[in-house]
Amino acid sequence: MFQAKEVNEEDALSLQEKVVLTEKIRILTNEALAALVKLIQRECSEAIEDIDSERLQIKVDSINRKTYNEINKLIDTFSKMKEG
Repeated sequence: MFQAKEVNEEDALSLQEKVVLTEKIRILTNEALAALVKLIQRECSEAIEDIDSERLQIKVDSINRKTYNEINKLIDTFSKMKEG
């Protein structure tokens, strides 16, 4: 019998998850983006790279499953605020 695979907090993100996350990040407001950066710096600092004093890069390939889940919650929260 087929059983659904449980998602382990340590599982790597699929390519599809990375693409969708990147698309979601690109449309965030400045406020949401600032909150996202703080979350990533706190939870998965290796996924943030300073480019210069005013820019940074989010390395989606370095984001772990736990941080990915937290990012999605944050994005959902900001999306609901924007709609309502």
